[in-house]
Amino acid sequence: MKLSSMRLIKGVHEHIIQMRDIVAQLKNLEVEMLESFLMHYIMNTFSQQYGPFLYNTYKDRQSINKLMTMCVKEE
Repeated sequence: MKLSSMRLIKGVHEHIIQMRDIVAQLKNLEVEMLESFLMHYIMNTFSQQYGPFLYNTYKDRQSINKLMTMCVKEE
């Protein structure tokens, strides 16, 4: 499965959009994923350099769009 092998290689914004698109395709196949799980999964694909930032972001339970905005600012 492509989603399970994805790692952050390029920009954060592109990475999050790709993962969201894959989840949308899964939804069309009647496989649904909670946004909170997707956020956790996305953050686990980031490198260690995002460590403190990710901890604070996850702790606040932001939305995917908020996560994307915050990551782009951090990058």
